[in-house]
Amino acid sequence: MIAASLGIWGFVFYRIFKSSDSGESNIMPTSKRIAVEKSVPEEKYALIANYPDPFLKHLKRPARISSGIRRPVAPATPKTPPIPIDWSFIDFIGIVKNPIQKKKFYLINLRGHEILVAEGQQIDDVSIIKLFGDSLKVKYQDKFHFYKQKK
Repeated sequence: MIAASLGIWGFVFYRIFKSSDSGESNIMPTSKRIAVEKSVPEEKYALIANYPDPFLKHLKRPARISSGIRRPVAPATPKTPPIPIDWSFIDFIGIVKNPIQKKKFYLINLRGHEILVAEGQQIDDVSIIKLFGDSLKVKYQDKFHFYKQKK
């Protein structure tokens, strides 16, 4: 069975290589030109796009009303960027625990003065919003900032 299979495949490969090595071409040269007729006549089509966009069905465009009168538009005024706050005037120094009253007070340095503060306390324009185990949340000029304890 193997011998028969090898024989058949050998014959097939022999025929393939023999036909490609002969140098002969199976294409017959002709000097005659053949005119090819168009099978489909040329037609011109017009695109009619008066239907809604299927991908923008959920977006509704406002109707444009053109009165013909152009109104002058004032140039846009650029927004001034907010002035960044320098938070270096506050330093969180540490935590003071009172074992008798079981209260925690936080020691901060505010503009060079060391002050003991509690949650909800306001000193000048600085509010102590929340006290955490190792940090505190401060509000100044409607901006919030977190301070970690210095080690």
